[in-house]
Amino acid sequence: MSKVHDMGGREEKRPIPFLSCADKSEELSPTHWTSRTLAITLAMGFLRVWNLDSSRFFRESLPKSEYLSSSYYKRWFLALEKMIENFEIISNDNADKFSNKVLQPEEVSKVLKKGSPSIRSKKELPTFLIGDEVLTRTNFKNVFFKRGHTRLPEYAMGKKGRIILYHRAHVYPDSNAHFKGEAPEYLYTVEFASQELWGKSYPNRKDTVTLDLWEPYLKKANEAK
Repeated sequence: MSKVHDMGGREEKRPIPFLSCADKSEELSPTHWTSRTLAITLAMGFLRVWNLDSSRFFRESLPKSEYLSSSYYKRWFLALEKMIENFEIISNDNADKFSNKVLQPEEVSKVLKKGSPSIRSKKELPTFLIGDEVLTRTNFKNVFFKRGHTRLPEYAMGKKGRIILYHRAHVYPDSNAHFKGEAPEYLYTVEFASQELWGKSYPNRKDTVTLDLWEPYLKKANEAK
């Protein structure tokens, strides 16, 4: 059973909220709460207590009612609260540990430009080549953590696609999200025909969907599902 965030391919009756240009301008203001939420989240990430994949796991693990009733950045804010509590950032024991880890204003631009590159080396050769037909694994589950983080959406499980790009080895999110090591795996862009994902009744037969998928999510197309 998928988690609440894994909404691809579902029919939803909830309306998509409309934002006017004025609303968007307000949200881009440095004083708007969404801008402050982004800034605080980035600043807290500078502590190096969690990583990108673990922060995604905390967001997708919000209670269903909270997740569905919250906007994008409200989910960020609620997850940040839970991470601060879970990792005991604000506690007497950790007060001295984190007091000197402060992202100074003059360092922000440099830190953001540097980013967090996820490319790693891997001794084993990649299993697949560009042009190979592959199957995504059916009922794929995180082997490191029960109901853990994964980047393979449910709607794309057990589907046939074709590799169109190869990105070398990258940090494996299923492991990294739960602090089980970076466990680098090869990353590919896989192209899926629309009718493979949505069924033969889908009218736009020429449409395709591309997903960036790690090697453990895939197997050769001539293997049984």
